[in-house]
Amino acid sequence: MSYCFPGDLEDEGIGITDTDRINDSIAKAGALIDLLTGQWFELRTKTFIYDGGQKIYFLPLFCNEITSLKVDSKELTTGFYLYNRFNPDDRENPKIKFDSKVTAGNMILSISGQFGYVEEDETTPLQIKQICTKLAIGYIGKMEDLGEGYGDIVNRGRIKKEVTDGHSYDLDSMLANGSMGALTGDTEIDTILTQYRKPIDIEVA
Repeated sequence: MSYCFPGDLEDEGIGITDTDRINDSIAKAGALIDLLTGQWFELRTKTFIYDGGQKIYFLPLFCNEITSLKVDSKELTTGFYLYNRFNPDDRENPKIKFDSKVTAGNMILSISGQFGYVEEDETTPLQIKQICTKLAIGYIGKMEDLGEGYGDIVNRGRIKKEVTDGHSYDLDSMLANGSMGALTGDTEIDTILTQYRKPIDIEVA
C-alpha cells in the first residue's frame, strides 16, 4: 500500500508514462516518511513482544485493533484496556493498560494487531499524502530529464521567498536534489514530518 498514487502526481502535472519509475518514486517517498517519523501511516499487521511485570505498556505505534494478546501461550480476552480512541485522540500516546500487572519472571507478553497512524476511517492522513506526493515528484528524476516545463512543477512547492516586482525567488533545498536540511531541507515537508514524528519511547517500571 502507498501513501499516494500515480494519479496524485498526475494531478500535479506529472505526465510520465513510465509506471515503474513513478511507483519507485512513490515507494522511496513513503519509506523516507516512515524513516523520518519513526512510524507508518497505514494499517499493518504486526506482533510486538514485551517482558512481563508491568501494568501499562506504551506501544510503539497506534493500535487500531488487537487480534491476539498472549502471556506466554495463554490467550487473554479480558482484563485489559486498549487506548485506541480518536476522540480524545490516543494516536500520540498509544498504550495498553491491564487490570493488574502482567506476571513477572520469565513471562512474555505478545501483542498482535493492526498498527499504524491512520484516520478514523483507516485512511492515510491527508498531510502525509500531500508530502508523499511532493517527495515522489522530487524523486522521479533530475529536472532536465523530465522534459520542458517539469522543472517548474518540481520547484513550485519549494518557494520560500518571492520578489514579485523583480520576478525572482529563493528555493528551499530538497533531499531529492542532494541537500539535507533539518529533515529533508524542504520547509513545508519538514514541518509536517515534525508534527507526525513518533513520541519518545517511555518505559514504565
